[in-house]
Amino acid sequence: MKKTIPLIFLLALTLNCLAQKKQMSKAFYQHDFDKALLLADEILKENPKDIDANLGAAKSWNGKIEYANAIPYLTIILENANEDWQFAWANIEMMKALYGLGQLQKAGEYYAKAKACEGTASSGKELKYYALLFGFDEYYSNWKTVESENIIFHFQDTSDTKRIQFTVKSRQEAFEKTTAYFGSTLPKKVDFFVWNTRQNYNEILKLNLGFSNSNYCVSHNRTGQSPGHELAHVISFWTNKDKKINHFINEGIAVCFDWNNNDKMAQAREAYKQSNFDLVKCWKGEAKYDNGILYPIAGAFIEYLKQIDNQKLLALNNDQSYENARLIYSDMLDIIIEQFYIKLRE
Repeated sequence: MKKTIPLIFLLALTLNCLAQKKQMSKAFYQHDFDKALLLADEILKENPKDIDANLGAAKSWNGKIEYANAIPYLTIILENANEDWQFAWANIEMMKALYGLGQLQKAGEYYAKAKACEGTASSGKELKYYALLFGFDEYYSNWKTVESENIIFHFQDTSDTKRIQFTVKSRQEAFEKTTAYFGSTLPKKVDFFVWNTRQNYNEILKLNLGFSNSNYCVSHNRTGQSPGHELAHVISFWTNKDKKINHFINEGIAVCFDWNNNDKMAQAREAYKQSNFDLVKCWKGEAKYDNGILYPIAGAFIEYLKQIDNQKLLALNNDQSYENARLIYSDMLDIIIEQFYIKLRE
């Protein structure tokens, strides 16, 4: 009987550890990174070199956009791993952490290490996605790179020198004007990819252009986009990376700060004529509209809020929910929305 007690005890510990790992994984995929970190730490108290727990902690810190905190966990994995899939995932997460910190050369080195590993199907898919997002993939080998004070440009079309010069100048100016308004401090230069296409869907990325991943200060654009739309997404995000984002307000900010020389209210009126647009329902996520309707109306609404009170708009940017707008504007919100409708109907 005495010999079986330690075995039963060890079995109980093992089952408990497996349960914690399952809970950690579930929390991570639900984007509950704080809970995932707590569960990882519980496991690591018993076994500081546990690969799964260290990887869970690292992925969670990257998910929280606190990249420097991920690196110690990844270092432990790389020092103690004994299987290819472990090296693959550790190198991928290290690549992401270093890229987020603006250490692009080192991040590229870990991309190469991850690529050399025979990982899993899921790690290969993850690596391919971020290689295309960050510009590490071989597809970009013939692209032209131009660097300004705050932006690293990547041009697919390397032949049109005048267009490249115009793009660099206009986007840098847009960056400076938008940053001056929001007061943001970015952790790295924006990587700004310019694809030589006017089509929305991109077969290489398997995504619609343009889009930005603000967590990593990276933007992919099609030819002919406005100077500031995608940059506004990134810059407004970094006023507070823990903000609550709302689609209607977030896209409105990007349109308002696109730095196109156009009449945004006039465009909103045209869009409103084509739809039975309900601003509050759209804001609350209770009604959906095509981008051709939503974008111009949202942009004009943010421009209207900007004219009313800059400080309140900045507060709204940090928590873009309708409920927070109620707190910021109080009873005036109903009046503001009513007056905006009047302008739309003029």
